[in-house]
Amino acid sequence: MDYEIRYFRSPDGASVAGARGGDGPPLVIGPSFGSTIETDWAIYTAAFPSHELITWDRRGFGLSERGSPCADAEPYFQDAQAVVDGFGPETFRLVDTLMGAVEAIWLAANNPERATQLVLRVPSTGMADWAAIPGVAAGLAALEHDWEYFTESFAQFVLGWGEPGAPKFAAKFGAITTRDELKAMFDAFIGLDLIPMYPRIRAAALIEHNSAYFFPQSMSRRVAGMIHDCQLSIYSGPRSSFMSDFSLARQFLAGPGSRDAPSLSGRQTMSREGENGVYPRY
Repeated sequence: MDYEIRYFRSPDGASVAGARGGDGPPLVIGPSFGSTIETDWAIYTAAFPSHELITWDRRGFGLSERGSPCADAEPYFQDAQAVVDGFGPETFRLVDTLMGAVEAIWLAANNPERATQLVLRVPSTGMADWAAIPGVAAGLAALEHDWEYFTESFAQFVLGWGEPGAPKFAAKFGAITTRDELKAMFDAFIGLDLIPMYPRIRAAALIEHNSAYFFPQSMSRRVAGMIHDCQLSIYSGPRSSFMSDFSLARQFLAGPGSRDAPSLSGRQTMSREGENGVYPRY
């Protein structure tokens, strides 16, 4: 699937590269820390072939403006809004990829009449929780003084220790941004308190919890309880596949959670028998 690149001006003047391609209901994809339009568009199109996809390169990443590190979260949020407004979908769905949850949550909370569905794959109450995980804390310490070691350890943390694809992932990650840009983004996000945003979300939501990834199930349950219309599903596939396995997200976007499909009543839920335990809506 081809895509068009357009550049949008954030309120503070930064130039942000956005991409759009495909046909169908608009789906906004919050990029991961290790993603750019160029590196991950093929993954997005394979995962969501029936949607018009919209995504962007964060400032300091890929095709977006480089060399102006920003340690405040608000410009990153405004960058995402500038891309969505620039492409102009009347309504849209949202999916996060790894830490793209930060902007996806913000977009859903601040566009309650436009955001119709939301898939969160790495929910948390704040990025300080994420930074407190021992493996992440060690990586952030390495980011201060050893860029090569940081990229290697980050790849191992994301994919799993000993995964053969880690060196390739590390090389890709090291090429799309710089130490200063990445550190600024971490500094901007780590202090965020996401809790006030969740009750403002009016989109039908799915939280996909990976028991081997980041946070305990109790945190995912807590986040699900703060969103007025939310399902919680447990991912049990291989850890190394989680970043590219969007099968549950695709099922949710096409199923009862969609405003385009008949609504569920009572305690009905989506399920994927044999692979996922699924919890009722809250």
